[in-house]
Amino acid sequence: MYSEESEDDISEYHLYRRKYYLLLERCEAIQLENERIVSRLQRVHKLLLKYRKQRSIIIKHLDQHGDNWREASFVLDLRNRHPSDTSVEKPKALKKKAEKPSRDPNAPKRPANPFFQFCQEQRTLLTDTQTKAGPQTNDPSKQEITKELAKKWNALSHDERKIYYDKYEQSKIKYKADIEEYKARSQPSTGSSTVTSTSTSAMSTSTVPTSTTNIVSTPLSGQVDK
Repeated sequence: MYSEESEDDISEYHLYRRKYYLLLERCEAIQLENERIVSRLQRVHKLLLKYRKQRSIIIKHLDQHGDNWREASFVLDLRNRHPSDTSVEKPKALKKKAEKPSRDPNAPKRPANPFFQFCQEQRTLLTDTQTKAGPQTNDPSKQEITKELAKKWNALSHDERKIYYDKYEQSKIKYKADIEEYKARSQPSTGSSTVTSTSTSAMSTSTVPTSTTNIVSTPLSGQVDK
């Protein structure tokens, strides 16, 4: 009985712990959204103060010049200012999709930065150690693993980080050589055009002596007949 109750308590504990982390993530997301809204409100408040100040200055200048702006009628034609949404927005969306270039799968990939290389090496080790810790621990999320890897990266010394920076520099050199080779393969070969132009020029030059020979042979044949 005691073991069954303890197992039930443990499972219930893990259940509430999981709910706690989910609620914590939700609270963090709500807090970030609230901060964005507060910053937008502050920006709008500053704009309102700016526009009110500009409005008061304009009204002051109009009053100084004796403009009867308070009794003037204001008519705004909205037909030309607001065209139909269907005729404007849809072509823009299609144009954006058409302008997106397609990536060649055979093209060389850019090298990963030092921190990403460190994460690739340490991610599997970190997950293995957490799974070996026992079945009581819940499976960590990607966000938790990334936070843990960031802590480990910040704890590295200068020499330990230099290893990954050296790997990154070597990868950059290799990527530069690979991309130049890829561009050379992608460009059409100019050998055939060179051969064609050479043969054409040779043919054009070879016809000149032939025509000259014909011109010279004509008067010679005339002299023999005489």
